[in-house]
Amino acid sequence: MGTLAAITSAKDAVLSVNSLYGLDHEELWVLFLNSKNKPLECKRMTSGGWTSTVIDNRQILREALMLRSSGLILFHNHPSGDPTPGIEDIKQTEKLKDASDLLDITLIDHIIVGDQSYLSFAENKETCK
Repeated sequence: MGTLAAITSAKDAVLSVNSLYGLDHEELWVLFLNSKNKPLECKRMTSGGWTSTVIDNRQILREALMLRSSGLILFHNHPSGDPTPGIEDIKQTEKLKDASDLLDITLIDHIIVGDQSYLSFAENKETCK
């Protein structure tokens, strides 16, 4: 994946995980980026149930360290079709951001995919407080 163009927006990032649309269960994917925001790997980390999936910070950061990733973009889907983040989505994002900061890995964004739409935490800072 290292030869792909740099990710410069949430729209660019979403194109790398279009398999999240239309699922009947939640999945968590992470796009691992180098220091120039070019994709190193896009990997499904967990597959959950109808209303949730696990965000395992240790597993995500272990993978980031192994890939020598400088940045992360987190993705998960809402099978309901509504990409609005829940309280748990916001809390888990904050926890991962704090943990990744300690390792000098930037959590660039968390994108929630709904029915042919998405919500970017980076682009909706007010909504995702």
